[in-house]
Amino acid sequence: MIWDKQLSDLRAAGFDELARRFNVRLAGSANSGWDEKTFYSKPLLGELVSGDYEFDKDGTRTGRNSYVSKLLTHDITRVITITPLLNHNEAGVTGNLYSLAAGSVDNFARFELQAERLAEAVRRSASCRP
Repeated sequence: MIWDKQLSDLRAAGFDELARRFNVRLAGSANSGWDEKTFYSKPLLGELVSGDYEFDKDGTRTGRNSYVSKLLTHDITRVITITPLLNHNEAGVTGNLYSLAAGSVDNFARFELQAERLAEAVRRSASCRP
């Protein structure tokens, strides 16, 4: 399987052809839905956006939980991450753990404004188990 947070991003980048050539599935973690039983919680409130698990449930627009994609809790049994090194204004150089954390949970943007919050989110996402 080749996956990223949004299936549309993979398609726009031309991964459809690669998936067909190697007979593998193409998937988006956000498109697969969020697992209501697998999440981590932090007192830090985040403004939820459309697509986040708790967005607009009973009028909710903020949340303290980050839910893990069902893609990771139901479908994938092993992850081999092939991640480019990128610059992030708070995290510095990002790679495997950051990309896995940001791509596999909802409500992640709440951590990106402060480096210490971002480091904890990456650590928690990397250790989340269903």
